[in-house]
Amino acid sequence: MSNAKALQWSFVGQISYFFIYFIFNVILSRILLPADFGLFAIIATFIIFFSLIKDFGLGSYLITRKEITKELCDLVFYFNLAFSVFLFVLIFLLSPAIANFYNDSRLTTLIRLNGLAFLIDAICIIPYTMLVREMDFYRLFIVKIGAAAIAGTIAIILAFYGWGIYSLIFQAVLFSLFTCLILFVFQPYKPGRLVQWKKTGEIIKFSLPLFLSQFVQYFSRNVDNLIIGRVFGASSLGFYNRAYTIMQMPLQNISSAVSGVLFPLLAKSADDLERTSIVYRKAILGIAYISFPIMAYTFVYSSEIIIFLFGNKWIEVSGLLKIFSIVGMLEAVITPVGILLLSSGKTTKLFKFSTLLRLLIIGMIIFGSFYSVKGIAICYLIATIITTPYSIFYAAREIGKSFIFLAVPLLKVFSVTLLSACLIYLAKIYLLNFNLILLLGISGILFLCLYLAFSYLIIKPIMADCISIIVKRKL
Repeated sequence: MSNAKALQWSFVGQISYFFIYFIFNVILSRILLPADFGLFAIIATFIIFFSLIKDFGLGSYLITRKEITKELCDLVFYFNLAFSVFLFVLIFLLSPAIANFYNDSRLTTLIRLNGLAFLIDAICIIPYTMLVREMDFYRLFIVKIGAAAIAGTIAIILAFYGWGIYSLIFQAVLFSLFTCLILFVFQPYKPGRLVQWKKTGEIIKFSLPLFLSQFVQYFSRNVDNLIIGRVFGASSLGFYNRAYTIMQMPLQNISSAVSGVLFPLLAKSADDLERTSIVYRKAILGIAYISFPIMAYTFVYSSEIIIFLFGNKWIEVSGLLKIFSIVGMLEAVITPVGILLLSSGKTTKLFKFSTLLRLLIIGMIIFGSFYSVKGIAICYLIATIITTPYSIFYAAREIGKSFIFLAVPLLKVFSVTLLSACLIYLAKIYLLNFNLILLLGISGILFLCLYLAFSYLIIKPIMADCISIIVKRKL
């Protein structure tokens, strides 16, 4: 598949998946209680950790190889499967201790059930990796949409009939199951005998730093959930997690759409530094150009968005959402750095980079936990503000450019976003008497018009590049 087609289907796939996941999430939020989502956040904190490390960087190893063989795929499959089984047994044994830690006996069964998801994921590592390597994002689009639609529909039915937290558990497990089934339809794979044991050392050398980096990143992203669930309770965690999720949904989908293509593209151009610098600059500006206005609008209309989507019982989320919308802007800049390092096989550098940034975030979150849930969110923001300039500097150095090569255009995009947000905030005063749907609709259209107008006047070249990425699918 060509780069243009790959980028097209990557965008279509991520946007479609975002809307489907978002709609199902909204419906479930109206049926279930904040405590249900808080309890699920506790479960997900541990399951995501094991899901993250089970891959051991093996998928990325295959993507970055110039050539791969059936024998190498078999080695990766068995290595990953054995490691996943070990982790499943481990979490099965640890689940009573986790339940005891949170003083909720239900967690034992719930964690064990949800653990089936990453065990299923281990089976389809080769089909998934091969589709990414081939940049076949059309089939990946069908896989994600199909699995999300089936799992989400079943979850809503279960929630409607009173299954509560179990509806969220089955949604996660069924998503993995149907993803795996559809992947094998598109990319059949039958493991053979193990004959390439000599490659094990090479795989570990590549994957171990990546594994450690993912571990550090996971812990920094979930230490807040661990603390809030233990200290402040499931309901408080439900509110906090909802705010973080709303911020992450558009950010993650935009970043994933670009990064999905960016990773194999940078891997192919790793030996051409000038080409790498051009591709990376376009990618990070494209992510920023789309993410910044979404986060800014979310900041201004946080209360209205929460009430419209989830109802008044979730209104406590609005204050946290304002904080996380700023975090989202900054993380849009930080996230691509990892893709840049990984694509060139610099997993040791990635580990060092991630560790430095994430240790600061962990420290700030722990500090904030002595005050309140909002204090944790504020400290998270402060840590992100500190790490953003360093991330830009680090990325610029890796592509052989100066700090201003990336910083100046990013500041221009931010300035246009800030100007548009200030005007829409002033307009909000005159729109408050409108119906909630009309308020969000009119303000959204007005904000978009202002943003595009200021973009044309102030950052026309950046705007043109972003349109080229979205419309012409050129990166």
